[in-house]
Amino acid sequence: MMILWHCSPVKIDKFYIPFGGLHFGTYESALCAGLRKSKVLYMHKCMVPVGIQVPVLDLGNAEAWEEEMKYSINEGDTLVYNNKYEPSTSPSFVVMKKELCEQIIILEVSEYAPRNKYSTRKYAVL
Repeated sequence: MMILWHCSPVKIDKFYIPFGGLHFGTYESALCAGLRKSKVLYMHKCMVPVGIQVPVLDLGNAEAWEEEMKYSINEGDTLVYNNKYEPSTSPSFVVMKKELCEQIIILEVSEYAPRNKYSTRKYAVL
């Protein structure tokens, strides 16, 4: 089990696997990914079982990820990759197996929203 982060525009109470896999990473990489999708975000700090890891390159788009997951699901439980679009010092993961997804423990959820136009910081914890 590893402590990893997932960012979403909605608060998640229980994870499921959409589109073949669920992405997790460091706090910074998850926040960076989330900021491209929404102004109000929920950062989910989780204990994630990573199981057997299949190393891959960062594929960059949803269609390529879906193809990789279809191919790799028979080789391991998660994909592990160096995230080139949301850079971090640690790798990111894609959980592919439903059984592992059901074992994810949500430790904490933080809500983020834009601050006022005079703030020097763009986002703040509510």
